[in-house]
Amino acid sequence: MEKVDRLIVATPELRNERMIPGPEISLPKTQFIPIKVKSEKNAFGAILFSFQNYKKHLILLAKELGITHILARSALAGSLAFKISRKLDIPFYVESFEPHSRYMLENRVWHTVDPRFLFQNQLERKIKKYARGILPVSQAYYRDLVNDGVPIERMKVMPCTIDLKRYDLAQRQKARELYGFANTDIVGIYIGKFDGIYLTDKAFDILAIAHNYFSDYKTVILTDYSVRLLSKALERRGISLGTFSIKSVSYEEVPDYLVAADLAYCFVRPHRYSYACSPIKNGEYWAAGLPILIPENIGDDSDIINKEGGGAVFDTNDNASVIRALDRIKGIINDPGHKQRIRGLAERYRSPELIEEAYRFFFSTSSKV
Repeated sequence: MEKVDRLIVATPELRNERMIPGPEISLPKTQFIPIKVKSEKNAFGAILFSFQNYKKHLILLAKELGITHILARSALAGSLAFKISRKLDIPFYVESFEPHSRYMLENRVWHTVDPRFLFQNQLERKIKKYARGILPVSQAYYRDLVNDGVPIERMKVMPCTIDLKRYDLAQRQKARELYGFANTDIVGIYIGKFDGIYLTDKAFDILAIAHNYFSDYKTVILTDYSVRLLSKALERRGISLGTFSIKSVSYEEVPDYLVAADLAYCFVRPHRYSYACSPIKNGEYWAAGLPILIPENIGDDSDIINKEGGGAVFDTNDNASVIRALDRIKGIINDPGHKQRIRGLAERYRSPELIEEAYRFFFSTSSKV
């Protein structure tokens, strides 16, 4: 924005990871600075060691460059921003703010006396109290924060957005021919991970139900998960080898796979706090005109689908609800105009314009925050 003189993008990086863009990416007023530190093997020791090292590097960087505002992305980065803010008296803002500690607890990655949970949960409470601005990714979590006493003038919802231009519905037939799909094939696609905050065995069960439900059904899974383990899991459920494809593809290839498909899966594991998330893949699915089979209570998306279409919601504890959801998906697929209508959901709820709107709320010349 016009009042920003300089933007420093500092990314913590471990081992040989590279999070900053390559030299081909050049943005005005922007400097990318990677911060590399070594980590410890012990789980909590690694977090604490890295946290303290990142904090030390970022404090020195903020002093050296005369930083006046800190914008952190995620609750984890927000925890660092809080510490730096308290040390240097610099206002901080946290976008993509979610109850990360609660996610990890609900998904049994952490437990209630785990020092990682206690450490992160305490810092999330500090963010709610001291952040100059908080940008949750769902309206549902925004309402939660209001109930927790966070003033509305310090908050603006900013869901995970996508670049709609990458998804060209006009390329559908060409993409289907490229990947060998017949006109009669119904293609279901899943992009993402399994286990942790995502369904695993239940996801495989749902894929098997879909294979039995549709004739001429094909499944495409784009993931970095083990092909061998996934193949075995699907074959054990009666899904024959020639009817599914498991691949790890480049970012540039993803849109073609999506526009070639007919429906998509969201396998985020539902729990007490899953309404606080905003799965970016759902935005990509909608941009490609795909109806989504989605569990209950996933961000705002489950409610949007219930009210406006764009997919069908199921109960992970009730296989009969999966069949009913597939009935709805089938009805959507048979509607000739469904792809453009579903793309409209991405335009309304996942447009990059929402980012500008949120940033202007906090950083425009008229903002008092």
